[in-house]
Amino acid sequence: IPFLELCQMKYVLIRTAALATVLFTTTTSAFAHCEIPCGIYGDDTRFAMIAEDIQTIEKSMLKIEELSDLNSNMELVLGLLKVGVLILDSSGRIRRFSKLVGREFQMEGHDVDRTLDVVGPRFDFVDLKKMSDATLMTGTSDSASGQHAGLDLTVETHPVDRSEDEGHGVVLIFRGFR
Repeated sequence: IPFLELCQMKYVLIRTAALATVLFTTTTSAFAHCEIPCGIYGDDTRFAMIAEDIQTIEKSMLKIEELSDLNSNMELVLGLLKVGVLILDSSGRIRRFSKLVGREFQMEGHDVDRTLDVVGPRFDFVDLKKMSDATLMTGTSDSASGQHAGLDLTVETHPVDRSEDEGHGVVLIFRGFR
């Protein structure tokens, strides 16, 4: 191989090695910092957006605490009044129930989204599924009273109309617990 060609080959080889080194190290460092948005350190707009996001999250956290307190207070009042509540959606599925209903009728969290023909109390004096279905269909309240487990209970069904997004449902109110 002539000397000139050997020099050209050596030059190309060195350039290729240098290019490969640059690409390899650049790629490695790109993977290492890709978790942080580029330009964040000096971008006042980005800092303002992050501060706004933090403020929104803090407000949401406060709202969650308020709703949790409200739920606890509502359970306290229902317990003091000895009133149980069970809420059904427009399909007759359980959306939620008070602690008193859960305790007295052995209902648990996994009963949410089930229907009254699958879970819930069975009374001799009224069929809760039929009563709540009638309230859903007619939009009128109803009540029934009778004995259950040594208690004189009254069960009321009331239609609930919510926003268009949430649909409608039925609230069952149980009175007569000790």
